[in-house]
Amino acid sequence: MINVYKTEDYESANASKKAILRGFFISLAIVLAVCIGIFVFYVLQEYNTPLKTPLLITNIVISSVYAIVMFFILSIKYKRVASYVKMLVDMQIGIKTEGVNTYVRTDSSIVKKDGVDFISLIVLDWSEKKQDYFERRILLDVEKPIPDFKQGDVIKHVTHANILIAYELASNTIFE
Repeated sequence: MINVYKTEDYESANASKKAILRGFFISLAIVLAVCIGIFVFYVLQEYNTPLKTPLLITNIVISSVYAIVMFFILSIKYKRVASYVKMLVDMQIGIKTEGVNTYVRTDSSIVKKDGVDFISLIVLDWSEKKQDYFERRILLDVEKPIPDFKQGDVIKHVTHANILIAYELASNTIFE
């Protein structure tokens, strides 16, 4: 079977997550040191100093700009990396399902599940309840290469929460 995810994926995603957090805490310490320094300088000034307004405005501007920049970094970049790491951890400890289905097509529209972007591999699956075939969407990570399946290929796959973990070609083109 061809594994979609490798241990290096988890290690690099976790390293990125830690690097973002490290950068956040280092920059937070620097901004706090600057703001505390400005506050101490302000407190040491004499009463009704002409520097009162510039020091307060400088402190407010530094804090506001930092908060806005960190909001965007943490809400976009960190959230995506943390979601990806969580998905990889869930794949390692979660329930995996095996199946054999016929490949129909690839839907390249982006589907977001738990903060991670996917495309869909559409396969035919048998429904015992309805006694008929239906189209099932197996999710494939956008950052991973799309397997070279042709319509009608029978694929054996392993999924977790409908996300493709591993696959192999069971037989070729049943439609021919």
